Amino acid sequence: MRVVDWLEALLLGVIQGLTEWLPVSSSGHLALAHSYLGEVPVVIDVMLHFGTMVVLIVYFRKEVGMVGRSAGAVLREVARGAGWKEAIYRDAQRRLSFLIVLALVPTAVLALAFRFLLGGALFSNLPLVAAGFAASGAMLVLCGFARKGDRTDDRLTVGDSMAVGTAQGVAFLPGFSRSGLTIATGMLRGLEPRAAGRYSFLIMLPAVLGAMVFSLPDLGVVGRELVVLGLAAMAVAMVVGWLSLDLLMRILKKGGVQYFAPYCFLACGLTVLIALGYL
Repeated sequence: MRVVDWLEALLLGVIQGLTEWLPVSSSGHLALAHSYLGEVPVVIDVMLHFGTMVVLIVYFRKEVGMVGRSAGAVLREVARGAGWKEAIYRDAQRRLSFLIVLALVPTAVLALAFRFLLGGALFSNLPLVAAGFAASGAMLVLCGFARKGDRTDDRLTVGDSMAVGTAQGVAFLPGFSRSGLTIATGMLRGLEPRAAGRYSFLIMLPAVLGAMVFSLPDLGVVGRELVVLGLAAMAVAMVVGWLSLDLLMRILKKGGVQYFAPYCFLACGLTVLIALGYL
């Protein structure tokens, strides 16, 4: 393996770890990396996302465990003859679990539609990436002007779930920040910033795992060298990802995410220059 292969793998790990959680679009940054480094092997892309998913599960282990137990309790009650509505609305935790699953409906519809309509052209479409950066920045700016909400996780509504799930579906497009759009949508609907962040990341877990499963048929034959590079990139993504996720949750505790808007607009400008061949 060449030294440049190692450097590229480690760079991808840093990019994934930093941008997966911060509202600056990991997909947009990976698209820019593709324009300079060439196509990233699917196995490395899958391993990068797997690494950051592990970080998410460990960081929110209490919440993930609660959702899993609540979902299991609902299924057991229904199996014993209880109605779905009765089982779901028995307590706030079960209701939250239901609203997490419900958010996946608009997410899946939009993600599958974009995959069908645009196919493999997503990451090579730099004008689309630039538009995504700009839209993400605009959403973050709106958060700065919006009145700070005070609703917590136990006061989420079906409307919140559908709105945030739709934002997550839109963020399937590169350049559109998944965390930025979903957190901003939650905050604009009156959620307290940390509650918006927790809900955003909890609905992200099944969505990204589903996307990874869809990518498995594209893996093909994987050589030992690619696996080693992928493991190195994944390790870096996990370390950097933990730090960036913790940083974002601290920022949400103090206020909002509008401070990342200037960076998104800067990334938009740089993407336009790259698309025009100036960089």
